Amino acid sequence: MVDRKRYLELGGFDNLYHPLYYEEIDLSYRALKRGWEVHYEPKSIAYHKVQSTITKQEKKRSIELISARNNYLFVWKNILDPSLTLQFILFIPLFLIRDLFKLKSRFWVAFFMALKRMPAALKSRKEEKLNTLFSDYEILRKININSEYRT
Repeated sequence: MVDRKRYLELGGFDNLYHPLYYEEIDLSYRALKRGWEVHYEPKSIAYHKVQSTITKQEKKRSIELISARNNYLFVWKNILDPSLTLQFILFIPLFLIRDLFKLKSRFWVAFFMALKRMPAALKSRKEEKLNTLFSDYEILRKININSEYRT
């Protein structure tokens, strides 16, 4: 559930992640960085048939690539702390080299897919900087503390 007024204040789901994955994570993370509350109800039950709709539109390989692409985009857009940004920049080549030696192409393809959307991610990043009250470290600490109570 989302408060409609706040959802609209955040600009709704970001088309940067279109057609799938990360839009709800992005929305929640931006809300947290503004100091808004995001609740988790461990007793709630949601029935969700994973990929029941999207697999009719996209192939499994395409879904994996889009998910990996959106991981890059999420970080480029939302992780604003300089030290975390630097870590991410330094680790990208290491992970890509690792995958090269493993003869895996997923993150290579996803990286180049993400580069096409990088200007939009960086534009959104500037906007996020204007609205941020809490640092990434503060939010990640809060998320990690609260996650210890989940089952």
